[in-house]
Amino acid sequence: MMADIISHVIKSLSIKVSEGNAIWHDEGASAGGVEDMFPAFLEGFLNDSYLGKNFNSLLCNQDNALATYIDPKMDVRRYYASGTVAKLASRSEDFGFAREDDFFSKPTIEGEEVFELIASDANQCSLDFQGNNKIYYQSLSAVPDFVVNMETFATQPVKIAYINAQLMAVYFPKVDGNPRGFYFINTPKGWKLVFVDDAQCGG
Repeated sequence: MMADIISHVIKSLSIKVSEGNAIWHDEGASAGGVEDMFPAFLEGFLNDSYLGKNFNSLLCNQDNALATYIDPKMDVRRYYASGTVAKLASRSEDFGFAREDDFFSKPTIEGEEVFELIASDANQCSLDFQGNNKIYYQSLSAVPDFVVNMETFATQPVKIAYINAQLMAVYFPKVDGNPRGFYFINTPKGWKLVFVDDAQCGG
């Protein structure tokens, strides 16, 4: 009986939790849901594999810290756009990286990170990264399709090892102002990184 009462009270609250150097700002989210637990995982990922590090280098060099966030059943694939069409590349294809890609810069955040949950149908291309420390995340129903025919631009869905598993997208700012997407999947062993998207918003 008490469990039902407690659950009802929690669900009636919006969440604004401060812990460490991060603020979790999830107004409108259902408390106790997967979206509410995700920022705790995300903060660890940021500290281990993103902030103060060059993610591209870690990815290509199979860094041990990053490896803990990767599911061996799926590994990681990367959406990239060498032209006008987004392609999907695997590790065996060097993730589609070119020699001129960034293997040196190390992003930092001054002050507190703010994790903001956005609607599942929100357009990531309209996100505002200027003058704030926001890191946006949203629930996804599927990851983007990939092109299978460069002449007709026909696409097909991407196969994922865990059917019906929850997907979350995280968006970081790139130098050109476009967001860089990281797609995570909730596996039996926790959240794992499965896709990096460098082909969003025409960038």
